[in-house]
Amino acid sequence: MKKIYALFAAALMSVSLFAEPTTVPTAQDLALKYDVANNVVLCCYFDVAPCNPVVLAGSYNKWDDDPAKCELFEELDGFTGWWVAQFSNEGNPTVRPLQLNNGTFDSWDFGAAGPDAWTLRGTLEATIAGSGYGDEANLTFPSNGAYIYEVAYWKNHNNPCGDIKMHTYRLVLLPPATTHDFFTPAVQGAFNGWTSEALGEDFYQGKVAYTKTVYAAEGKNYKFLELDFGWKNQFQYKDSTDAWQNFGDNYLPASDKDSATVVDVVIDYSDPAKYQYALEEVPFRDVTVNFTSPAGAPDAGVEMMGEFVGGENYGKGVLMEFDGDVYTATVKSVEAGEFKFREMGNWDNQIQIYTPAEEEGQEGTWGDMGNLQFGEYWEEIEGAYVANIDLSEPTEYKWTNYDPEEGIENIVLTEKAQKVVVDGVIYIIRNNKMYNLQGAQVR
Repeated sequence: MKKIYALFAAALMSVSLFAEPTTVPTAQDLALKYDVANNVVLCCYFDVAPCNPVVLAGSYNKWDDDPAKCELFEELDGFTGWWVAQFSNEGNPTVRPLQLNNGTFDSWDFGAAGPDAWTLRGTLEATIAGSGYGDEANLTFPSNGAYIYEVAYWKNHNNPCGDIKMHTYRLVLLPPATTHDFFTPAVQGAFNGWTSEALGEDFYQGKVAYTKTVYAAEGKNYKFLELDFGWKNQFQYKDSTDAWQNFGDNYLPASDKDSATVVDVVIDYSDPAKYQYALEEVPFRDVTVNFTSPAGAPDAGVEMMGEFVGGENYGKGVLMEFDGDVYTATVKSVEAGEFKFREMGNWDNQIQIYTPAEEEGQEGTWGDMGNLQFGEYWEEIEGAYVANIDLSEPTEYKWTNYDPEEGIENIVLTEKAQKVVVDGVIYIIRNNKMYNLQGAQVR
């Protein structure tokens, strides 16, 4: 289904601006070419014609922003202006069309717009809901089949082939005061894919300032936050009711300067009566986490991820030390800070938790374990904070990629044991003793 991007871009460039489709495909039309019985087939008509390849971002590939890992929309033969993407329906996927810019994501600004932009043209209806990130909407599909929609415009009416004025901006931030010397001001925005980037320390008119130079389009939105604790520690202002509120987005200003001339954008948040860090008054503590893993811990090592200081910055992992029994890491966090465990660098292998069936006779399910919170586990021992977390019970916890039967096979190979099946249940016989898959002796 995926075509060469250059050919696809050329086809898109040939489409002119249009306001209303002249013909509308039916589910039967799509079923002639696409596997509507086993997949979701999303057919879209873009009112503002795309001029670059359009890919489908979504949960089906864990929102990976590598265009090569996304489903690519292709033109539907015989229906001018209609584009189709086909993908698996495992887990009722949530997706969003997004137009590339020079072959890359560039930013989410070129995604399909909010719920009011979508018009149903077919008989199958997906859930269309705002994503919480400004003028954006996601679609969630309950079943396989052909979904046919018109999308009236791209997010914020942005089109990467329009007249986009670019400038070199220098953000100059005078941040709120803080008593914590490890806080690092950072910025997230449409110009860096909404990833946290630290600002460099500098001076502005005799004051300590933090700066970042970016090459970006006029009107791009951005916000400031603290690097290690992310959005839990963004900058706040005091409103007219004397209550603290999170800032909305800032926007890069228009300018008559050429793209090579630096445009200074000064943001002064230094008045302590008006501005603060969200977590300024929250106490941070050094916490030692002792983690007992389920069977089959990854050979690559166990990494702790979360809202703490200890990695390179917020959202980066800390590789835990292993003494043969317990994994250990010491980090700095607040009580409400969250964390979880995974294989080093790999979200595809994290801890899963077993949920029993609600009704007798049904099977329970395994699913990824949610975030843990420091305050729920730590206890103060002689002035130090320690969190002991034991997830070794095999009937309740496991690693995503750990197969108990594979573990048994390894025992058979390395310890001269024997695998037997009794009434459909697997056991291990070793040294004339029988053990179940959890390692407990049964005979």
